[in-house]
Amino acid sequence: DLFYRFQELPLDIFNEGDILHFGTVDLVPSLMKDAHSYALIHARKKQLIISFDPNLRLTLWPNDESLKQTVFEFMYYADILKLTDEELSFLYPNLTIDEAINKIFLTKVKVIIISKGSLGVSLYRQGKPAIDVPGIQVEVVDTTGAGDALIGSFIASLLDADVKKETFYLQDDILKKALVFANKVAAYVCTKPGAIEAFPTKEMIKSFKIK
Repeated sequence: DLFYRFQELPLDIFNEGDILHFGTVDLVPSLMKDAHSYALIHARKKQLIISFDPNLRLTLWPNDESLKQTVFEFMYYADILKLTDEELSFLYPNLTIDEAINKIFLTKVKVIIISKGSLGVSLYRQGKPAIDVPGIQVEVVDTTGAGDALIGSFIASLLDADVKKETFYLQDDILKKALVFANKVAAYVCTKPGAIEAFPTKEMIKSFKIK
């Protein structure tokens, strides 16, 4: 995938109302990094909501600083930024949580989602109270894929609600519902082994009983 060229990207896949999601695994210096930039530029032109989960993998990078700088570079494309509390500390080691969040809001980011493991997840918007969803106590089998499940199901909820780029971050009820659903999906994934094979259907989540 690192050899995927921007010239191969079919621009007709971008439609208003879509959400484009990306991470840093394919942002290492490569043809794929250029393809990402190309895709993100066209996604913005088409008024897509753009979601970014850095999902930091330090072993893929020559050093920590190159990873940080790439995250900061691509953060400017994002409307939604999803981080773990540990990733936030890695990116902004000398700042408090509030200071780091305020610094992120100097970019185009409208919504910041911070996952906190067993403590749950919080959603931040500039000038509005945080939306906090407490953790769900489950018997953990494997946490692999929980972060992907969280942001993936959050995005799915926004698509189901047919949100618009201009206003999605102002819709408290929709964001709270999406965050609660995403938190439940992530908890479910932790009870199953594996990554993709642990992802549930909507029907599985409806029948997933929590204490």
